[in-house]
Amino acid sequence: MTVLECFGWRCSRLISISRVVGGNPVALADPEGFATSYATCTDCQGTYCERCFAPGGRFRGPTCRICGGRACPGDPARPPQKQPPAKEFGYHNRGLQVGREGRLDAALASFDQAVRLRPGYVQAHYNRGVALRELGRFGDAIAAFEEVTRLDPPNALAFFDLAGTLRMAGRPEDAIAAYDRAVAMDPSYLDPRINKAHTLDAIGRREEALALLEEVIALDPDNPFGPSIRGAVLIHLGREAEAVASISEALRIRPDDAQDHRNLGHALERQGRQEEAHTAYARSYELRRREPQ
Repeated sequence: MTVLECFGWRCSRLISISRVVGGNPVALADPEGFATSYATCTDCQGTYCERCFAPGGRFRGPTCRICGGRACPGDPARPPQKQPPAKEFGYHNRGLQVGREGRLDAALASFDQAVRLRPGYVQAHYNRGVALRELGRFGDAIAAFEEVTRLDPPNALAFFDLAGTLRMAGRPEDAIAAYDRAVAMDPSYLDPRINKAHTLDAIGRREEALALLEEVIALDPDNPFGPSIRGAVLIHLGREAEAVASISEALRIRPDDAQDHRNLGHALERQGRQEEAHTAYARSYELRRREPQ
């Protein structure tokens, strides 16, 4: 059995390729973990399970969401035949490599070449936006992420990064609208809700932020960011007792977060609980000292 990765958005399924008649029984017994039918892009060789490629689903037809190339059904008994990569894929991969090395100007130049050769190369436009944002060129980064959303309208990650860049550019209201688009694309994607709540808090719309954080906590009680940010919002509203309870819940899930210990100290200090506040501040300081510089 050959096992391939599905390139679909937030898809954790594996693709089982097996010569066993009817498919590999292990994969057939675990349909949530394995797919036995798939599609592959003839250009970038990206592979997609049948859920991510289904007509009317996220894949939306025979176009690869990574590069814009042609996708077609794969043979469930044979892995896809690898083809020599075209120049644009080489430029894109080099951009990723030098970007990981911190050479952002070189990475941007490589991504520029990739999108020049293939204007529909969604992933290259996306990574180009990331590089531009890291370089502080927020206006150009916004344009790059907007191009991704034009080429691939259901791309929740692109809307999420567009929103974050808009916020960094000092456009919080536009950021909130982009976070809403990301949630509309994938309601189970919690990061846009969390960051939207953070943005609402920053512009003083704190009751809205609290309502949104309650949604996050209800959807994923084990996510520490919901009670963590809720605690910070409650401090801003002067509701210190509730803040202590919320931050304590975040620390139960993620006990070594320096910022949560600092916020806990702040809330305790406002309540006049100086000794407990000192302990929380000391723990925050200790954790920050351990962080890599």
